[in-house]
Amino acid sequence: MTTREPARSREQRKQDTLARLAKDHDAWVATASPDGEPTLMPLSFLWDRGTLVMCTRHTNPTARNITPRGKVALTVGPTRDVVHI
Repeated sequence: MTTREPARSREQRKQDTLARLAKDHDAWVATASPDGEPTLMPLSFLWDRGTLVMCTRHTNPTARNITPRGKVALTVGPTRDVVHI
């Protein structure tokens, strides 16, 4: 039988997330067009004093999808310890 580590506390998860944002550089960004067409794109990011900074060309589908609604799903980290923002 596999032994699993106990779940992290909420505070530990927050600390781990902030550490990941400070050291990682790439994220998966998921958006959808107004008609519901999904787009998943890897983008680099910078975590700067509590602000997540990303950029891409304004003609990129990801940028076009974000502009009308301002909604995006973002994930960083490996599959077994992913952070979903």
